[in-house]
Amino acid sequence: MKLKIIGFISGALYYPAAVFASDYNPRINVKPGDEVNNTYIFYGDIQHVDGGTVSNTTIFGGTQNVNDGSVTDTIIDDRGIQDVAGGSVTNTTIDWGLQSVQGGSVTNTTINSKGAQQVGEGTVTDTIIND
Repeated sequence: MKLKIIGFISGALYYPAAVFASDYNPRINVKPGDEVNNTYIFYGDIQHVDGGTVSNTTIFGGTQNVNDGSVTDTIIDDRGIQDVAGGSVTNTTIDWGLQSVQGGSVTNTTINSKGAQQVGEGTVTDTIIND
């Protein structure tokens, strides 16, 4: 079954009061063939990208693990983390957080005053560092 999410907000703030904590799953798994657009990843939430395409994501204190697939147009803010082990990541803005690159390809990253990019392995091109 293919997953197609448009405008999903991950985090407890989205859920109505009647939903019990046991019903909340803070992990989003993106598989090959899935499309995920316009999402927020909040504190304690984790998005695992193991294939498919992910676009227009704001990581607000949460974590995005990219192992495969394509991730575009991401904002990392409020101590968010994007951990890239594989796949392709393009057009990332790091306002306040970390992009850790241990594999894959990362292109067009803008690092602002409270952002950081850590590179171990993989290919990183076109990174801009602002004060």
